[in-house]
Amino acid sequence: MVGSNLRRFERMAILKNNGLKYLLAYLFFLSVTTTRFFFEAHFANFVDKENLIFHHHYWFLFVFLLFLINFRYFLGLHPSRSWWMAFCSPVILLPLIYNLIFRGGSLVKFNYLSALDLPNYFKDIATFMIFSQKNRPIAIELIIITLSIFLFSLFITKKTVRSILCALSCYLSLMIFAGTGLIAPHKPEFTLLVLSTSLKLQNFMSFLYFFAAMIAALILFFEEISDFLREKKRFMSFITLFSSFFISMQFMLTSPSITDRIFMIPHSLLFSILITVMIFLKKQYALKALLIVQTAFSMGIILRAFS
Repeated sequence: MVGSNLRRFERMAILKNNGLKYLLAYLFFLSVTTTRFFFEAHFANFVDKENLIFHHHYWFLFVFLLFLINFRYFLGLHPSRSWWMAFCSPVILLPLIYNLIFRGGSLVKFNYLSALDLPNYFKDIATFMIFSQKNRPIAIELIIITLSIFLFSLFITKKTVRSILCALSCYLSLMIFAGTGLIAPHKPEFTLLVLSTSLKLQNFMSFLYFFAAMIAALILFFEEISDFLREKKRFMSFITLFSSFFISMQFMLTSPSITDRIFMIPHSLLFSILITVMIFLKKQYALKALLIVQTAFSMGIILRAFS
């Protein structure tokens, strides 16, 4: 019992003492993904840019959180020890630099892989997309990221096999869960699963990757969130707020499908967590600021879709 309480105290202390680091790392990461968006927009004919920017950012955030999850379970690194990797995010600018130098700044249109064409799908993954006509500029980024993860893992663990597994797991997580067209509301010839929705394509993708990023964050900080909500008053406040937000959001929907209703879950969770933290946590201003930023983006996604 004492040991369990001590571990809870240590987890909350880790979250408290790293709040400012998480905030600064996220803001830097946000600035890089925003730069990537506008840099890429210069070389691509983006459609529906206002919604694509949300899709774009949360796709990258989801991938980054996937990497941190792999680091936690393969290397035993808590996010409090791996937060600084957000400052390595400028690597995502490499495909556009490659396009500028080696392709003369020609039109780029990076696309998800389709698992419906299995031979080409496996070939692209096995070769880091070196032979992909559309996605070739991404190859150098993928190779550098995977090799860097292997070297970093080797430095941490001094174990070659575990380092290889960690690098491969990060790469495959990226390619399968984020790089493959698994779910979409349109283009059934491209994606594995086509869902019924009243949302336009980019609205749908914004909701989808916001949902994915929220799930990844919940997995990554599950113990800390569980400890915070362990107290009865906090838990009851959170449940009451979540239920209120989720029910209220249902009235915002026009001709909603089941998918549209489910997409309201992560937004309701975020709003509820923010208010619960505001009520029950003293100070920890950096953590609150981070949640406020995410809530603002969440509201942006909702307003763009239903206004």
